Amino acid sequence: MTATNEPILPLRTTTTYGVTSWMKTMRLTGWLVCVLALLSGCGSPRWDGRVESWGDMRQVMREGQTEARVSMSQVLAKPHAFGVGAVEGLHGEILIEDGRCWTAEVVSESGRPIAQVREGVQSRGATLMVVAYVPKWSESIVARALTSDELEAYIRDAAMRSGIDTTRPFPFVIEGELRNLSAHVINGYCPMNQEADVGSSESQPVRFDGVAGNGKLIGIYAENSAGELTHHGSSTHVHVLVESPFAMVAHVEAVALAPGAKLRLPMR
Repeated sequence: MTATNEPILPLRTTTTYGVTSWMKTMRLTGWLVCVLALLSGCGSPRWDGRVESWGDMRQVMREGQTEARVSMSQVLAKPHAFGVGAVEGLHGEILIEDGRCWTAEVVSESGRPIAQVREGVQSRGATLMVVAYVPKWSESIVARALTSDELEAYIRDAAMRSGIDTTRPFPFVIEGELRNLSAHVINGYCPMNQEADVGSSESQPVRFDGVAGNGKLIGIYAENSAGELTHHGSSTHVHVLVESPFAMVAHVEAVALAPGAKLRLPMR
């Protein structure tokens, strides 16, 4: 009996110790893998490469189909939304920055038209909307001044260096000192459509010309999308957001950048 029992206890002890050590080792290894993944950013979400849109420029601006196509609550149902659009009936501009929704609509104040800017989800829908859901961005500094004519090529070249497929639409954000900004808030017809019926004095847009100061540009770059996502002759659809010293949201017609502006592109 003694000879039979002697090897049993050591074997049980050794086996138990081996399983426990293996489990501890696996837990430690799993913990280290998680830490390394977080440090390297491997577990961070990335942009899925998609841009979603409702309506297109030709339908809305040229054919007069300005009915609501999507609600703001629907657009903002997913996190990290960035986008630009127009209020149903072409009664204003929409800008979305990381889920913050801004609208600008023309109202009369003391007999003159002004652009009233509001933040927050509005009950009205969008007749035109382009949005991307971007959880993480890369950032680069614009080292030199850029004219309005140079801006599109600069965005395209920076995107190519970042590995973005520039033949497909992609979002971008620019923050910094804006120069020579020309923009408008739509109010019933598109002022960039030379064939549009300008309508009555009540339907005139509010215009901004020669504006300078700090602000943000939220935009979509889309090659060969004139009449769909962009106006004819342009590869970008851009809105501007200024929060101080006064709130301003508008559709950008032209804008230059001072050195030091930050260009953000989605991480894939």
